[in-house]
Amino acid sequence: MRFSLATEFGWLSVRLSARGLQRLSWNSGPEQSCEAEDSSFGEAAEKQALAREVQRQISEFFSGSRRSFDLALDMEGTDFQMRVWRKAQSIPFGERVSYSDLAESLGCPGALRALGTALGKNPLLLVIPCHRVIAKSGKLGGYAGGGSLKEQLLLWESGRAKP
Repeated sequence: MRFSLATEFGWLSVRLSARGLQRLSWNSGPEQSCEAEDSSFGEAAEKQALAREVQRQISEFFSGSRRSFDLALDMEGTDFQMRVWRKAQSIPFGERVSYSDLAESLGCPGALRALGTALGKNPLLLVIPCHRVIAKSGKLGGYAGGGSLKEQLLLWESGRAKP
């Protein structure tokens, strides 16, 4: 199942499987699902329930009443990517962590490029808050939604800006 959500920061594209949230990414506008659904009624009902929960939690996040997400996830990645994504998921709301500190916490201090590549392939933006990872110098670095959006999210989380 695919659908789009309008947020204070722009459109989010959402993809769900029977097991959980597969993709959450920024999009330029609403998208229409063209994929065929060949799931049973039970699976379709589960996806609808998950879709409502995703919508609720994202709404709560942007209203300020939620700081992290508690959703069933269906991610695929290499072992290293999964480790990076799990570690990034633990970065608290409103805090920033440098790429080098994140690599060090993973026990891979020399793996900055690999870490950056893994974050660049993050399938669940916001849920895995890679926008909170910045360069040690304070520069923002890359973000799938663009540098301006990364800066806006960080300012909003720190209470210094409104969406």
